[in-house]
Amino acid sequence: ARTLEEVLEAITLAGQCTGKEDEASQLVAEMGNRINAVTDKTANLTKSQRPRVFYVTWHDPLMTVGSKARHDELIGLAGGINIFHDLTDTYPTISLEAVIQANPEIIIAGIGMGSGEDLPLQLALKEPRLRDIDARINDRVYGMPTDFVARPAPRIVDGLEWLAGIIHPEIFPGLFEKYVGSD
Repeated sequence: ARTLEEVLEAITLAGQCTGKEDEASQLVAEMGNRINAVTDKTANLTKSQRPRVFYVTWHDPLMTVGSKARHDELIGLAGGINIFHDLTDTYPTISLEAVIQANPEIIIAGIGMGSGEDLPLQLALKEPRLRDIDARINDRVYGMPTDFVARPAPRIVDGLEWLAGIIHPEIFPGLFEKYVGSD
């Protein structure tokens, strides 16, 4: 399952296969309500109201998410624009120069993958050539737990809410803090 719709369908099917149709139906309804709570507020945003987002999946080689990655759909539903949406590979390798040229307003780095779990975030925070992009200037660089989006499971809605809280804190006050706590 790649899209949110496919995740919901897979949960329904799993419920049918295990004789847990009612539980699956209830879970799908709850997930749908949470998804709608986000998309009802982001669906009509204009392009200028949608920040440019760079999602870093790996640091060496530098990799991101293209239009086939579920991250791309979630960024869009949360009210952002994936700066590499036009790339059709799921996880394309890109150049640092392409990131600089796109000048993202927000950088999100996947964290929690294997032994180098925070290396993409360290690159986003410390790479000197990124110091003049909007995301770094405005302190909008975040590490996102990869388990929010890596598996096609109910937790994917947490990922959508997390992204919405990051991308549009003015629309979703406190939503990001729900997942990370507040300082």
